[in-house]
Amino acid sequence: MGIAPVNATTGGPLPAAATLTLLTVEDLAAQFKVRKRKVYQLVRDEGLPHLRMGRFLRFNPAQVTRWLSTQSEIVPRPGGRR
Repeated sequence: MGIAPVNATTGGPLPAAATLTLLTVEDLAAQFKVRKRKVYQLVRDEGLPHLRMGRFLRFNPAQVTRWLSTQSEIVPRPGGRR
């Protein structure tokens, strides 16, 4: 989903470099290879950075990447399976 910001002074579009592509919960779930419920859990319990737009969550890929780089703990799955 691309958002084209508008110049507050002229009312015209900002340069293409100012366009920000945000990810949806579905996009992030597919990228992480998890269910959407897990994405909501990461937001609620682990501090996954997000934007709330009404009732929808959107994610800035750069902020998600930075957040992931701080999540270095590897926890084994119950039962010893990998």
